Amino acid sequence: MIGTPGIWVAAIVLASFLVPISSAQAQQNDGPIKPAVADSIRDTLQRPPAKPPFDAVDAVALPFKIIILPLRLLGLGFAELAGFVVKPDPKPIPIVETLKAAGVRGGFGTIGPRSGVSVRLGYEGLRPFFVEGAFSIRLSQRYRAGFLWQGSNGRTLEAAATFWRNAQPYFYGIGLDTREDERVNFLWDQWTISLTGSARRPVDRAATLVVSGKLAWEDNSIGRGKSKKVPTIQDDPRSSQLYGVNERVKYVRVGGSVGLDLTYTRGLQPRGLYIEAGYEYFGGIDETDSDFGRASANLFGYMPLNPRQQLAFRLTMESNTSLGGEGVPFYYLATVGSEQGGRAYHQLRFRDQAMAAFMLEWRWEIWRELHERSRVEAFVFYDSGSIAPRVFEIQLKGMRRSIGFGWSLSTLQGGALVNYIAFGNEGFRLRVSFGTAF
Repeated sequence: MIGTPGIWVAAIVLASFLVPISSAQAQQNDGPIKPAVADSIRDTLQRPPAKPPFDAVDAVALPFKIIILPLRLLGLGFAELAGFVVKPDPKPIPIVETLKAAGVRGGFGTIGPRSGVSVRLGYEGLRPFFVEGAFSIRLSQRYRAGFLWQGSNGRTLEAAATFWRNAQPYFYGIGLDTREDERVNFLWDQWTISLTGSARRPVDRAATLVVSGKLAWEDNSIGRGKSKKVPTIQDDPRSSQLYGVNERVKYVRVGGSVGLDLTYTRGLQPRGLYIEAGYEYFGGIDETDSDFGRASANLFGYMPLNPRQQLAFRLTMESNTSLGGEGVPFYYLATVGSEQGGRAYHQLRFRDQAMAAFMLEWRWEIWRELHERSRVEAFVFYDSGSIAPRVFEIQLKGMRRSIGFGWSLSTLQGGALVNYIAFGNEGFRLRVSFGTAF
């Protein structure tokens, strides 16, 4: 038998359950729901899960998340710096704004194989006239002056004079059976007077035809390389007799290319295909006993897996054919190495008349700037490239393969900075570069 205190306790407990229910029923008939009642109703609603259940896509992605985790931590640290650099409303620097308004342009980059980081400075204040110069940490140089006319629909026409010095390129020999530690270096000076033009013409809503042409005169000479770490090509008995080492070579160059652009950009992610083929004739003039032709082809593909992931690939081919005389100078031979089909190998590592390469990347976005003007992607990659006297002589067993991973910072203007580590038959290679491989 329940005593008086027990009756009061039971009544209070029963009332605590009945009052909200009767109040809610009363509110349905008498007016708006009060906040206290609304909270009790809201608590009975089932909220959706914060993350969808684990599915097949997550199962495929999990190994790559594990691989990229250390790189992602590094990338996020750099992303904070990138976010600071591209902050929404940066405070203008008066002297910089004054120089830009006057037509002065500058920047960083590279100006040729093994040039190292270069500083570029130019002037465009008297358009269409322009003048620019660049100097690298490895003593390479490039100076240009001329006129650039830009029309609608991507039409351009440029007439320019250029002096380019590549101060420390390496030469490892011709063919696949060369050793990385038997390299030599040389200095390559080139004077050029050129007329180039390009145009873009839409053929339908999704495709654009891209056409370019070039007419040029050039003068090439080889000197003693500036690198003190390796011998110069003139002192190497295996290479000193190659055509172009001791000869001053002059050409008239005539060529062009045709491309079909099926790409588009959604956000900061490129998508679609780009196909291009070109041919260029090098005709020896004055005392140059050399004529040759160069055919090339490229296929770029960007296949999205979702707005933050994609597969990207590149197929590239080049073939140089002697048309008379001494044929192709050693510095114009096709190459495989670095961003040219073999990121585990040095630039210009393998040379011969022809080359072919395949490059594949799985790209994974790890950071995006709030205003979607830049982002950082991690990527894993596979490269396979080789050389031979002719394209049809390239064999699968001769392919030089690379695997690795890295990250890249890209902006609305294109690739800005890339860092990767690659592994191949000659060890591993760590590289930082301006601009993506494709």
